[in-house]
Amino acid sequence: VDAMTDVNEMFKKAAELKQRALAISDHGTLASWHDARKASLKYGVKFLPACEAYFVDSVKEPKQKRRHIVLIASNEKGYRN
Repeated sequence: VDAMTDVNEMFKKAAELKQRALAISDHGTLASWHDARKASLKYGVKFLPACEAYFVDSVKEPKQKRRHIVLIASNEKGYRN
């Protein structure tokens, strides 16, 4: 775990700062999706679900450096992709 943050507090602060959207990412999962979606609706700040994914050059080479990329869905189509 890189950080443990209360998503409710994050959306509350985003609303106070008049941010229109907030991306929340998890390592390899969408574990915070449910709580973030509820907070998003409560505070009127758009939730952008995100996931920190890992990629390699070839799945056939077992001992290679994994790299990180954050995938952010800006709408339902992006989420489904």
